[in-house]
Amino acid sequence: MCNNAGVEGLRCAYVGLIYPEGGHAIIALETIDRGLVYFDPQTDEKVNPVLGKPYYQCVVPREGYYYEKPSFDDTIQDILIIW
Repeated sequence: MCNNAGVEGLRCAYVGLIYPEGGHAIIALETIDRGLVYFDPQTDEKVNPVLGKPYYQCVVPREGYYYEKPSFDDTIQDILIIW
């Protein structure tokens, strides 16, 4: 996804989401009109990460889909953006 974004002239960042006991990696695209836009590269779903909020509640699911609370604590404690 980041390679394709670069071809189109978009900056793409690696984003590390830190959980209490683990984490998750997503990407961010820097856009002119919307600023940073986050996506989960595994599902291509938009993500609106918020510190202190569980990750599963930050994912904007595709139509007809939803996410249930996972068996582990996925509360976002920190967001690390690497360009």
